[in-house]
Amino acid sequence: MFASKYNIITKLNRPVSCYSHIILNTLTGSMDALDQPSLRTIEALQAGAPLNREQERIAASLKHRGYFYDNRLDEERKVYLTVGAMKESGFIDKNPVFIILTSYNCNLACPYCFQQKTKPVSSVITPKQIENVFRAITHLARDYERDNVRIDLMGGEPLLPGVHYEQAVKEILARAAVEGFRVHITSNGTFLKDYVSILADNAVHSVQITVDGPPSVQEVRRPTKDRQRTSDMIFAGINEALQKGIRVSARTNLDHTNIEHLPALASFYEENGWLAHGNFLAYVSPVHDHSCIKGFPVDGELGLFEKYLELVNRYPSLDRAFQANNFGAYRYLGCTLSGGESPVPRIYRCEANVNEFVFDSAGNIYPCLESAGSIEHAVGAYEPEFLLQEVKLAEWRRRQVTELPECNDCVVRFVCAGGCMWHAMSQAGGGARSVACEPTEEEIRLFLARRGHELLAPALGGRATEVSGSAPVARRGR
Repeated sequence: MFASKYNIITKLNRPVSCYSHIILNTLTGSMDALDQPSLRTIEALQAGAPLNREQERIAASLKHRGYFYDNRLDEERKVYLTVGAMKESGFIDKNPVFIILTSYNCNLACPYCFQQKTKPVSSVITPKQIENVFRAITHLARDYERDNVRIDLMGGEPLLPGVHYEQAVKEILARAAVEGFRVHITSNGTFLKDYVSILADNAVHSVQITVDGPPSVQEVRRPTKDRQRTSDMIFAGINEALQKGIRVSARTNLDHTNIEHLPALASFYEENGWLAHGNFLAYVSPVHDHSCIKGFPVDGELGLFEKYLELVNRYPSLDRAFQANNFGAYRYLGCTLSGGESPVPRIYRCEANVNEFVFDSAGNIYPCLESAGSIEHAVGAYEPEFLLQEVKLAEWRRRQVTELPECNDCVVRFVCAGGCMWHAMSQAGGGARSVACEPTEEEIRLFLARRGHELLAPALGGRATEVSGSAPVARRGR
């Protein structure tokens, strides 16, 4: 028998009963606890040694769960059938996301902003442009139910003061309401309070605000261009939005300079009553350099993830205060930790490889938010007429991990899906079929080693002493 090339076996820092290791298969999503008889059986199978009767029984279970195959072709057939079934079921045919950039202007001077290098125009989107954008959107979304179509309103900063900015927001919200589209807004929050009534009157689905720490930290990391204080304005806006029934997600851009302030930020949220509010969600996201950020020290994600795990171990309440799905390991294993099923294989990296369109105030269409403003990467225009460059768009839409040769033998092939395409193209200097490797395998191993016992205890349900060989942790699998 042959071991699957998608197996990850990790020793637990805290064994559970007789189980000292955990095995995960990133193709099938199977996850099982391993005791010593299981480990010896795996060693014997890998060495081609003869098995005793107990080991034959364990081997049959390991094969059934997708950790071993009779031959290599069986696993390749499994990959082919899995990917084919996902395509046939429409699972990867995600609902479209249309991002409208009202302008590239912003009142803040955040040092890690990915738009530092790409601000081609300072104009605000006009009523005529908005009309053309929605004409393009209704065409692109013609095969989807209206309430499955999402409009993301962004910038720059979309909620800036001024007649032209306010007019643009009102016009976009009004047209989205007529079409029945859901609207989400990403804002820095400094002028959110001034817009709350407009957003509430137009049934905006949610607003995302970046909060990088308690007030003293927020002021340093997200300064205005003229160095004015903004944290009081931002937090007042969040309070008023929640009072008006608007969902608010607070994103913390995380690196080594602010990670130690997470407990204080969680306490700040708690003191304001936000963590108990049904319409409030907080999450952390590591700062990445996908666009050649200059002058800001971007840390390695693996070290940051390890520090985050250490912090959660010291302050368990952080797990309840923040979601961490923008770390690869949390994204993949977080649902299992909360009692759900392991996720299905990931074939495409993100919406940019499936069904995302970005419209900017210069009349251009891009496939990815981070590519907006780099005119050479535009895939079309919406004025003077709607036109897509199908060949350039296809480079993004056809990029799936099964078409990336560099990923063929990677154990986390179906977790990271080749990494961020924009990163591979803009920073690594590659083409559409190049990859941008991330420390996904290392993160998963760290997560399993340090928190695997939390996965095992509820899964075993008190039956640990009755199970011989392996015990299933994830409910999904073969």
